[in-house]
Amino acid sequence: KMIRSAFLITAALLLSFTIHAQYDGVVVSQVKLMPGQWENFFELEKEIEAFHQARVDRGIITSRFVYRNIYAGDDDPYHFIVVTHFDDFKKSEDAFPKEMIDEFFSKEEQAAYWEKAPKVMKVTKREFFDKVAGSETFKPFKYLQITQFYVKPAERWTFEKQRKEILQPHFSEVVSQGHHAGWSFWKKDPSDKKFQYVSVNTYEEYGDWKNSVPHEDIFKKVFPDKDFNKTRNEVM
Repeated sequence: KMIRSAFLITAALLLSFTIHAQYDGVVVSQVKLMPGQWENFFELEKEIEAFHQARVDRGIITSRFVYRNIYAGDDDPYHFIVVTHFDDFKKSEDAFPKEMIDEFFSKEEQAAYWEKAPKVMKVTKREFFDKVAGSETFKPFKYLQITQFYVKPAERWTFEKQRKEILQPHFSEVVSQGHHAGWSFWKKDPSDKKFQYVSVNTYEEYGDWKNSVPHEDIFKKVFPDKDFNKTRNEVM
């Protein structure tokens, strides 16, 4: 089922999470920096930090996170990802209202920003994801582990159903026992030939993803009447 497993460990650099919503959709932007522009990138983020917080406060977005791809080199397609959460898909279509931009920045400030930004960074891709499933609780986290999945079209309904009915309660217990900070599963919209889904494991501290997790013991606690190996083979 899975044609690619992308192991991306990324560190949170900025977050403004303030609202939990019933619906959760995200826009993920991949950002590549120009050579030697790391400090200038952080300066650009500081310039627009208050603006993004206001987008949260006014209900345009529910949160915005910036993560660094720890192992990225100069030749990698991106160095950072910006993850913006929405409680309504339609809000993503006008996520930067012009009147709000004019409220926060003068014409001169806007011109200066857009003159400087292309010299610092380039957004190489934007993708939208709908949340399919997630652990019941999430602890504060700094690191992500992302895995991409491609599933045959005829198997997608079963694939999603297994994530909701098997992996969601299983990883809820994984989080409850403190092995992960959180787990979630997302559907790419629109999907493509490379992948249609991503799973995201979150961690509180650097290196936590290397720790052993007693998945079989946890599974037996959550599903005492199911066979661990049989179910694992079916789900994975």
